[in-house]
Amino acid sequence: MNMFDTVAAQPQLVLAAVALALGCGYLLWQVLFRRLPIHHFGTHQVIEALRWEPLAQQHRLAAQGSLTRLQWFLLRRRHLIRLRTELRIR
Repeated sequence: MNMFDTVAAQPQLVLAAVALALGCGYLLWQVLFRRLPIHHFGTHQVIEALRWEPLAQQHRLAAQGSLTRLQWFLLRRRHLIRLRTELRIR
């Protein structure tokens, strides 16, 4: 008995593994690789968050015209941390 006989004997396991791999691949694609236009996240919110970023970062993102969901999440997180810090100082 070799490995292929074992896999062929349990098609449900193979189908479940394929479904899981496709689901994980889709999520990774959506979060890490798919680029969405800036207006998808709200132009005003992007401008507000970019206001706190270094000028080089602002120019780079404006030239790209798009963000991944992960980039947007990290940008918003940095923005909220800076706002929280500024409010504590006042």
